[in-house]
Amino acid sequence: MVSMSEANQILRRVRALLLMRVTSEEFDAKLFGSLDNKFFRALQPKRSWFRFSLRNMAIAFVGLALLFAYAGSYYRISRRHLDELRREWDSTGNAFFYIPIAEFEANRDLRKHYLLKRFYAPANYIDREFFDGPSAVIGVSFLE
Repeated sequence: MVSMSEANQILRRVRALLLMRVTSEEFDAKLFGSLDNKFFRALQPKRSWFRFSLRNMAIAFVGLALLFAYAGSYYRISRRHLDELRREWDSTGNAFFYIPIAEFEANRDLRKHYLLKRFYAPANYIDREFFDGPSAVIGVSFLE
């Protein structure tokens, strides 16, 4: 609790600072910096753990947007190509190509599939382990 003499001292300092026409930063520095008591320390703003800067919020927003774009693109590709594989080849398996079947049949090149398989490996692992999703095709044997 602030005593009456401390309150009078504070009022005198405030009046003196107001008459001096100082800026608000100087006012705060002179008033709060010179008095060392619990009352004025309690009035000073405290740093909060929930204070975010605009830059940190923008970084978090962009990071979440990229994460959702990654997960959404994986889900779209895996389900679309799994349905395509089941339609085209009458497959009942639980595996899919990351590339369209027509592209695979045209040149029998799986480099793009393997590149996308490596890129989407974390998403595919989570999909298989937690959501019982399909796995990507590991390899193809060509019997002709």
